Order: sequence, then C-alpha cells, then structure tokens
Amino acid sequence: IKNIKVKKSILKGILGKLIELGNEESMEYAKELIYSRDIDKGVIAAQTMVLYAFSKERNFIWGKINKDIEFGKKLMLSLAWSFEYRDIAFTNKLSELQLAELYIWLSTCFPHNEDPQHDGVFSPSPRDQIIHLRDGILEKLVNMGSIQSFEAVEIISRKLPQLEWLVSSVERARKSWSEKSWVPLNPQEII
Repeated sequence: IKNIKVKKSILKGILGKLIELGNEESMEYAKELIYSRDIDKGVIAAQTMVLYAFSKERNFIWGKINKDIEFGKKLMLSLAWSFEYRDIAFTNKLSELQLAELYIWLSTCFPHNEDPQHDGVFSPSPRDQIIHLRDGILEKLVNMGSIQSFEAVEIISRKLPQLEWLVSSVERARKSWSEKSWVPLNPQEII
C-alpha cells in the first residue's frame, strides 16, 4: 500500500483491513497520509481510521478535522455517503457529548439553510447524505432518553441559537428522558 501508484480503491480496502486487525504500522502510515499532500489518500486514510479505529484515534482525527475544515468536509462527505449502508455506523461509538460536538460541527460546516431542496424523485448526492447523517445524530440524541442525551441536546440548542426550532428538540429530549426514567409505583406503595 505504500506504492505510490496503488489505486485508491485498493488502498482503502487493504488499509482498512489492516487497521481493523490492529496493525500498528498501518495506523502510523494512515496518520502520515492524513498529513500528506495527497488529500484524496489522506481522506481515505482518515475514513478507514474512523470506521475501524475511531475509539482509539478519535482525538487525532478530530484534531485534523478542526485544523483543516476543508479536509473535514471531504471526510464527512465520504463517510456520509457510506453511512446508510454500513452495518455499524461510526456514530454508535460516540458518547452523547461527542455526538453533540459532531452535530454542531456538521451544522456549522453544512448549514441547514444551505441544504438542497428537491421536488419529486431525485438521486441523493453526498450533500443529501450529510443531511441524513446530521439530522440522524440529533434524532438519536432526542430518542436516547438519558440525562446525558438530554444535556447534549441542550448544549446543541445553546451553541446553535440561530436554529430556533431546536427548542422543540430539547423538549422532546426532556420528554424522552422523563418517560424512560420514570419508575411507576408498585401496588403496595399505592396502598
């Protein structure tokens, strides 16, 4: 995979498998690619790290995304395109606060007011898939029903005050938390 002429599809497949198997040399090579001049290979390397080693390498990847917004956008577009079709989404590996952080980043870099509008039948683009990813994160947090997910939705609402409709999401998250945390009285307690 270190061959300069290796096809990107082959790089993605082999690097992904090696990282999934925990090969440290491959992980180091992926990190080199992420900071190389070949942005396409860097995105492939970051994508494989997100899919196969995100828990371990989250801070490294998040650091790159925050330093280089354009790189982050390309990475998220590539991840969103495959997001729906994977058995295990990378978002399942994130805590509630990390999901909130990702939602805020996506909402900032891919603003709601710039979402494409479609009439009738259409073929979804990567940008359409970003909407699905972004909005799916918020919906997941709202429906989790934990105090942490409720607090994460509150953080999102505070950080994105221009999205006035988030107030209803906070209320839905509060209701979900209330419903899932409620323990009914047993008959002896009532008597």
